[in-house]
Amino acid sequence: MQCRVAFACLIVAFAAVPVVVAQPFPSAISPFYDDFNHRWLDPAKWQVGPNCWTSGLECVREIEDGKLRLALRSFGARDSSSGVQMSDSSLPFPQGLATSITSIRTDVSVRAHGGTSCPANPDLGNAQAQIGGNFFNKGSGSGQDVYAYLKVLSLPNSQTMNIILSWGAIDGQGPGDWAPVATYPVGTPLVMTLRWDQANHQFLAAVRAKGEAGQGSQVISPYNPLDVPDGLPPALPWKTISVSAWPANCESALTTSYIEATFDNVIVNH
Repeated sequence: MQCRVAFACLIVAFAAVPVVVAQPFPSAISPFYDDFNHRWLDPAKWQVGPNCWTSGLECVREIEDGKLRLALRSFGARDSSSGVQMSDSSLPFPQGLATSITSIRTDVSVRAHGGTSCPANPDLGNAQAQIGGNFFNKGSGSGQDVYAYLKVLSLPNSQTMNIILSWGAIDGQGPGDWAPVATYPVGTPLVMTLRWDQANHQFLAAVRAKGEAGQGSQVISPYNPLDVPDGLPPALPWKTISVSAWPANCESALTTSYIEATFDNVIVNH
């Protein structure tokens, strides 16, 4: 997927997620959802969905040492020195369950990330680990689904990770937010929580280093329900845990972006 602006590409990318057949799901959601302490991914808890799509030539989705391991390497396009490519390795919740999930909490550890930039391209590219999805629809059609993601964003060769709360409509129209939450050194094990608070018309994000006391850093991002009506379910039910790579396009050199992350102790609606 070729993109001229990385944030615009994010909107288009999730709008383009194909509809997949829903898997069986529990009738009641247990808050403690999955600790990955089994050999295989549980098909009753996770959806068969797109993986390693568009420019992602190498990707991983597996359980390793009692944790979900996602990894991805992607390459920039060679016919332009503008914009970025985007690909991801994801583990979606079942579609039949996704609409009822209003919060996701998980342990996240970015083991490695990196990439190369293009001297002629002002967009450096980046790599991300994230939780979130589509929470409601503000009108009609999947383009008006409102998404929210809590993401760990790293620039090529940076030794820091920026934690960002991002939300808006899939079609890019109307209000939205891109709110910094915290910054940590690469490799710091984190506990991240994303919550949609429909009653108070806001999204909440919290992140702390694993083992750190208290709630850590928190951000609340409100919206006006007159501008962003939130009474309808999403047209495309979609919640996921994922990593994504956004390599810069470059005519003069081959550019890459890669990320490897683990996830554990997934908790929903708690």
